[in-house]
Amino acid sequence: MIGRSELFWHHHYQLVQQALPHPFQQISVQAFSRALNHVQAGLIRVEADEVTYNLHIIIRFELEQALLDGTIAVESLPRLWKEKYRSYLGIEPESDANGALQDVQWVSGFGSFPGLTLGNLYSAQIAHALRRQFADCDERLSRGRPRSFSRGCASIFIASVPSIGPMNCYSMCQG
Repeated sequence: MIGRSELFWHHHYQLVQQALPHPFQQISVQAFSRALNHVQAGLIRVEADEVTYNLHIIIRFELEQALLDGTIAVESLPRLWKEKYRSYLGIEPESDANGALQDVQWVSGFGSFPGLTLGNLYSAQIAHALRRQFADCDERLSRGRPRSFSRGCASIFIASVPSIGPMNCYSMCQG
């Protein structure tokens, strides 16, 4: 969430321009930020914008659930995938490679996709809590000083998750 903000890029974009002068030298930080946050439904989850990303996760979760409870057969997955993409995102994959076969996670097991949405929700709440905890949060971000948050809730959250679990850390961060 923070890494998508224009304020974050006020400092960091110059580093991108130095490392990759072509084509970034001719693009303003404002144009870069708009492109980074452009919302458009796409077929590929890992290329999705932050608005539609969780719809990709919901589609996978619903299909996983239906596979596990036996209400759909594996053979119907490509067809149902296309139907859900049409219904949820208004687009339809032309091939299974851009559809039901695009994720490697299913080879190693089911159930990992909802955790990706939880991570997005946690990051939004942590960003909100940082802004509440630090009145100058946006100024720190625009000057490239994210380490100055080291005593904030984000560092507490990250350090404590292994010992007390994510939900307790989340509650602690929210106050």
